[in-house]
Parts: sequence; C-alpha cells; structure tokens
Amino acid sequence: MAAPDVGKVIPYQVDGQHWFGVVLPFDVWSSGEIRLLVAFPSDDLLGDLTRKLKNLILVIALLIALLLPAGWWAGASIARSFRKLSTQAQRMSRFDFKRHSHNKVSCRKPIAWRLS
Repeated sequence: MAAPDVGKVIPYQVDGQHWFGVVLPFDVWSSGEIRLLVAFPSDDLLGDLTRKLKNLILVIALLIALLLPAGWWAGASIARSFRKLSTQAQRMSRFDFKRHSHNKVSCRKPIAWRLS
C-alpha cells in the first residue's frame, strides 16, 4: 500500500462511519519515516452543515410551491392583456373601429357640460 500524501485530507470509512484524516510528518526523532495521522469523524465537521443544507432545501421547495401559483396567475393576467391588445390591433389593421360590448365604458351619472 502506498503512503498517503503528507498534508492532504483523505476520506476514510471505518465500520460504516465516514472519517477524514490528514497525514503529518512527525519529526520528533531523527528518523523521517514516522508520520502522524490526525483523524476526525465527518459528522463532527459536517453534521451541522448537513442539517442546515436539508433545512435550506426544504425552505426553497416551500417557496417554489408557494410562488409558482402566484407566477402562474401573474403570467395569465399579462397574457390576457396581450391577447386583448392583439385583438384590438388586428381590428385596427382591418379598419374595424366599431365598439364591441366588452369594451364599452359606462357612466353612472351623465356629465353636464356648461359653457361659461
């Protein structure tokens, strides 16, 4: 088995648990072949981050679920306005200036014009 690179973090798995380890030179004695392995469980390092990632994914999914219908409604409203505008432009291109029943403007009270 080849010796791991000095200073490089290496993932390990022991009894189904994930660990991270780093090999460091151990120069206490004159022999340069002694190395120190510093290892720690990945849950100690990443446990809180994993939980926060799951919570963030849940919040994003809820926001998408809530905002998607609002976007759908807004898009339909804009599309309806564009369809009306397109219909009016087509009528104008055919020189059809008649008012249709859905475009009438109504007044509740008649407007009296006075000449001063």
